[in-house]
Amino acid sequence: MVTLGRLCNFLPMAFLDSMIPAATSRLSFRNFRQEDLPQVMLMNRDPKVMTYFPEIKSEDEITLDFDRYLKYHLSHPGYGYWHTSLRQQNQFIGFFIVKVLPETGETEIGSRLLPQYWGQGLATEGARAMVKHAREHLKVKRVVGVANPENQASRRVLEKAGLEFELQGRFYQVTCAYYSMEL
Repeated sequence: MVTLGRLCNFLPMAFLDSMIPAATSRLSFRNFRQEDLPQVMLMNRDPKVMTYFPEIKSEDEITLDFDRYLKYHLSHPGYGYWHTSLRQQNQFIGFFIVKVLPETGETEIGSRLLPQYWGQGLATEGARAMVKHAREHLKVKRVVGVANPENQASRRVLEKAGLEFELQGRFYQVTCAYYSMEL
C-alpha cells in the first residue's frame, strides 16, 4: 500500500516547498537544509533557550533531532519544522513547527527562538502564521500547543495566537500546560 508519506518521496520538491507556511510581515519560513545544523546546534545548546527543558542535549542528540527536522515534512506533507528568519535581513532566528503531538495525534504548533529575538512579538507573529497554515492549508479543525507550566512567555504566545488553556498533563514525558483552539 502506498501512503501519503511514501508518496512524498516521489513528489517534486517544488510541490513540497509550496506546503510551507506563508511569510508574515517580518518572518519567512523554509524547510531546513543540512547547512543549518550549526545554527540549530548553537541554539539548542544555549542555556537560556533550554531553560524550561529537562536538560541540554548532547551534540549527538541534537544532530539526531535535526535529522528529524530535515525529514518530517516528507512523511507528513504540510507539516514540519521550519527554519525561520527575519525577512529583511535573512537572518536565522529559530524555528516554528506544525506537527503531530505524539500523545494525542492532534496538530501541534510550537516554536523555539534565539534569546536576542525574544520580547519583540516575533513568536506571536509566527504562532499566528502556524495557526493560519493549519486552518487554510491542512484544513484541520483544531490545533494544540504545550508549554512548561513555568514558562509564562511561551504560554502568553499561545494565548495571543488564540489558544486557550485546557489542562495540565504529561506530554513529551514532562508536565506541560496544554492549550487548544477550535478552527
